[in-house]
Amino acid sequence: MIVDASNVIDFPSFKPNDLGGKPSTAVVAEHAPGASVVTGFNHLGANILTRDADDGRKYGARTLFISGNQGQAKEIVANLMQKMGFAVIDVGTLSGGGLLYQFGGPFPPTAW
Repeated sequence: MIVDASNVIDFPSFKPNDLGGKPSTAVVAEHAPGASVVTGFNHLGANILTRDADDGRKYGARTLFISGNQGQAKEIVANLMQKMGFAVIDVGTLSGGGLLYQFGGPFPPTAW
């Protein structure tokens, strides 16, 4: 199983690369035929992921999104995220939900 936490960003312009409408994780999956691939951990910066999920602010758990095409693989990743103290929202398949929160999508990474 692969957990793809990447974002396809063109540097130095800091704009999303054009993948022809495909989510970045679909590109990763093409390079790992037969592997279960789940997108996750890619919309919060590493500096945020390393903090206490509550961060002492009493806002509740930070939220992580996941997407993937294999339910069992998503369940494994969601359980890991929950054990780390995060709330998890499954946004569906790679081609549907995966496009929502990759860099340049309607729910882009917010901790840059």
